[in-house]
Amino acid sequence: MIPELAELARIGLEKAINAALAADPDAQANLAALHGKRLRIEFKGLFSLDCLPQADQVIIAAASIDTPDATLRASPFGFVRAKMRGDLMHGDLELLGDSHTSLRVARLLSSLNPDIELALVPNVGNLLAHQIARVWHAMRFELARMVQHHTHNKADFLHDELDVSPRQIELEIWLDAIDPLQNRVAALDARIRALEAGLSEKNT
Repeated sequence: MIPELAELARIGLEKAINAALAADPDAQANLAALHGKRLRIEFKGLFSLDCLPQADQVIIAAASIDTPDATLRASPFGFVRAKMRGDLMHGDLELLGDSHTSLRVARLLSSLNPDIELALVPNVGNLLAHQIARVWHAMRFELARMVQHHTHNKADFLHDELDVSPRQIELEIWLDAIDPLQNRVAALDARIRALEAGLSEKNT
């Protein structure tokens, strides 16, 4: 790792990511789900930074000794090699840590299109800024593929990742239990109506 490069890249990355977030309401919604988490972005051999999601922006800080909730680890040299060979090798792109958080990180970063190169040029120069931006955008493409793979089964995705929808089998069990209950409620309602009618006749 190159500590000096991490500090130079930090300012540019924070500026570019926050500018992209400000222009994308959907990305802001994805960011809200990560509020309070510590996300580590590691470009092997170059730098490692921590991303701290806030309500409507991110703070990019030097990597701390605290264990991150999720780590995105990318190999710039692996992406260069893949461009010539045609595919990534194991370890060229990794999402580590809590699976729920990792998937949300992948969804957020794959949806953002920050102008990394423009933001980095003043601090790291044209050549390095261009190379980092190329790796970033290639990484976005691979993260989008990861998200698509994980969301193939929509029902299980909603249950496992968002916890807003039951699995189909769970829904069927619930419906089977509801039907007899509805029948008992209907029978009870009929008895109450009959009792009310009987009381009305006596009163008259």
